[in-house]
Amino acid sequence: MRITVRQLEGLGACEDQVCLFAMYFGPSAGVTLDNCLAAVALGLDLDWAASHLLPAPAWERYDAERAQAWERYEAERAQARERYEAETAQARERYEAERAQAWERYKAETAQAFFIEAVRRVSEEE
Repeated sequence: MRITVRQLEGLGACEDQVCLFAMYFGPSAGVTLDNCLAAVALGLDLDWAASHLLPAPAWERYDAERAQAWERYEAERAQARERYEAETAQARERYEAERAQAWERYKAETAQAFFIEAVRRVSEEE
């Protein structure tokens, strides 16, 4: 199977996608695994291409594979998010503990400074 710029234009592909295709592949390209991987890396919309270029039975098989890949992605993303949340929660707890200690030191230092200045003022008034 080959895909051509003319074919993409005729099917109503977005101008930016057609230009990107043409800049990388030229006027046409054969559908090889390397070209498909390159298309994904370039940001070409393979879902659109599949829905417009594949016959119905092939599109249905592609869509089923895509749906399974999406489910795997979502499961992996959710696990990564859980790990991220757990790790950032620990970091947030450490931050809050350190911030609270620093705040307590600040309050003690300002209380001491106020006390010293109040005592000086009383001394000066006497």
